[in-house]
Amino acid sequence: MHDTRCFSLAGPLPEWVPHSVAAYLAHTAIGSSMRDLARRTGCHPSTVLRQVRRIENRRDDRLVDAALRSLTDCLTATTPQSVATKEIDFMMHTTLPDDTEIEREAQRILRRMAEPGACLALADGMENAVVVRDGSDGETMRTAVVARTVAEAMALRDWIAPTGSARVLRCRITAQGSPAPSSLQYGGKPAIVARPTSGQRRATVSKHSPRGRR
Repeated sequence: MHDTRCFSLAGPLPEWVPHSVAAYLAHTAIGSSMRDLARRTGCHPSTVLRQVRRIENRRDDRLVDAALRSLTDCLTATTPQSVATKEIDFMMHTTLPDDTEIEREAQRILRRMAEPGACLALADGMENAVVVRDGSDGETMRTAVVARTVAEAMALRDWIAPTGSARVLRCRITAQGSPAPSSLQYGGKPAIVARPTSGQRRATVSKHSPRGRR
């Protein structure tokens, strides 16, 4: 099931695509203006501009750049003028990992990457990435293999990040990728989280304080 806000911003995107990325793609791939995106998301144009600039600045990461190029290709290939509506879901699911695959594989790979000394390695032109770490005998051990497209999605989610710019890309798990797997749920998360009002904060404090309990 696609998140309705992502769908309305940039077309039929999987739920694992962050809302800020959906806004970026709506602007760069579809041509939506900042004001239009602000109106549709209910936030100020300057907020949308910051989101778009942040995603653009992340394109130095080769995995992030590849993920954005794949998403852009799917969106531009599935415009109503070029393909029938019934073919959209087929094209999306044959070129991009689906939500179930991302959730399953991310939990498996991030557990391995959380092990001491572990990193994800990916060479140019390879379809798969591998998780490696140093064994007790000093030899490098391969502990997991994952599709390149899944690694790209994990980078786009800020769960992994590169540690250098060598030909063989090496990535480490980030603080956002480190929590327990249950915290990696992404469906329905808004790009902009509203802060609670003072009244809501007082109600929360009252509810959880000893005086407020009965």
